[in-house]
Amino acid sequence: RQALFDIVDAIVAERRARSGEHQDLLAMLMSARDEGTGEGMTDRQLRDEVITMLLAGHETTAIGLAWTWALLDRHRAAAGQLHAELAQVLGGRAPRVEDIPSLPYTRAVISESLRLHPPAYIINRRVHANDVVCGCRVYQGGSIVLSPMLVHRDPAYWERPGEFAPERWLDAESERRRPRFAYMPFGGGPHQCIGSAFSMMEATLILATLAQHFAPVLVDGKMPAPEYLVLARPQGEVRMRLE
Repeated sequence: RQALFDIVDAIVAERRARSGEHQDLLAMLMSARDEGTGEGMTDRQLRDEVITMLLAGHETTAIGLAWTWALLDRHRAAAGQLHAELAQVLGGRAPRVEDIPSLPYTRAVISESLRLHPPAYIINRRVHANDVVCGCRVYQGGSIVLSPMLVHRDPAYWERPGEFAPERWLDAESERRRPRFAYMPFGGGPHQCIGSAFSMMEATLILATLAQHFAPVLVDGKMPAPEYLVLARPQGEVRMRLE
């Protein structure tokens, strides 16, 4: 913990001494001002924000990709369609950010994996005022727990909710018919994950890069069981053989 703090503190201190030379997330955080007081963040607040981005952005994406590789091995037709798109669009070269719009099925694979196995499987929201939600009374100061994982598998919003079907994300009309929060792997509203767009971009590029060279195969041929800790991760190890 202290080693991580020391690294980030040194980066913040260097930026304080050389402000105005960068255009990145840390520069944006350093320039942010409180609307009421006009004050910026303290060094400790900056450190906390940077560490949140480093840790939350790494582990959630890694877990999402672990589920994705396992799902692709269990659904070889989807894997074949993924490889066909990558071969046609990229032809073996490394993908770039500007390639993402040309890789709709690759992105659909990530979206479908996050639908079935969202790493952030529970979301807490504090009750702002007394209200009645779906016939249940909630009270100011209380807490409501939402589960994206359950909503993502609700047959009221999804056809064949238990199936891994990336092609559902290529149907724009179906997407328009679904309620806004029927899909919320990154939460929703003002407190939606700040890194949602970056995570989707990162996961799509990693999948497109590695899938051109490797076909990971589950060693025992079975989907790993989920383990519900802070995040919903595969229980134990996801043992796969690289082909």
